[in-house]
Amino acid sequence: QHQRLLECGDWLKEKVIVDCGIPQAGAQPTRPSRSEEIAHAFPGAHVVKALNAIPLSALAFIARQRHPQLGSIYPAGLFCSDDAGSKIVIAGLLEELNLEPVDCGPLSNAMLLDGIALLNSYISEHSTTPYIMTSITPKKDGSPADAFF
Repeated sequence: QHQRLLECGDWLKEKVIVDCGIPQAGAQPTRPSRSEEIAHAFPGAHVVKALNAIPLSALAFIARQRHPQLGSIYPAGLFCSDDAGSKIVIAGLLEELNLEPVDCGPLSNAMLLDGIALLNSYISEHSTTPYIMTSITPKKDGSPADAFF
């Protein structure tokens, strides 16, 4: 698949590429991350690391809810990128999926999101709870959080 992407280099200029992949189970997050490697391979593209820190089962459940919250705590949609415009695009997408967008800084932080994704994968595999995620946040509209857990 990576080779196919390389063949699309010119077409990907000025496009937003969202890397939602996670390292294989048991792997360690590395630098450079796959997101950084993609950005290096396609210097004209805008790479965003997002949607990897939420297990698919939890994302599907959250996306079906009207207002997924516990008190004033919301499921967080973590993302990082070096491109401000792409951050606006991905934040809008995350809101459409009922997630509270949380900007985690530059693309060099993608390996940190990979670590969270690996932790969530491990917990999901070893838990009887079908919807596990470790990322929650208060809503950014100024409402205070009731509690963090």
